[in-house]
Amino acid sequence: MTVGYDVTYVFTIDHVAKKLGEDPGLLQAIVSNDDNLSYGNIISVYDGTDEAITALTDDGVDELRQMLAHARRLITSSTALSTTKSSSRA
Repeated sequence: MTVGYDVTYVFTIDHVAKKLGEDPGLLQAIVSNDDNLSYGNIISVYDGTDEAITALTDDGVDELRQMLAHARRLITSSTALSTTKSSSRA
């Protein structure tokens, strides 16, 4: 199946983690479920060994960046809401 555009570059999880300042284990956990990103943005690269390297397209990196930013906003909002409720009880 073709994706609809030419993929010129893919980036390993370790590279993306460094680029985004994130833990590679966190990113690996996110992309291990291919339902988390759009179809075609997560690629398995085989080099002839028994293991594949997971890589992301440019769009995959952007989508992952947006997902992490959204999660941080939710956490920040939730923390602020909890702090506000705690302060109002005092």
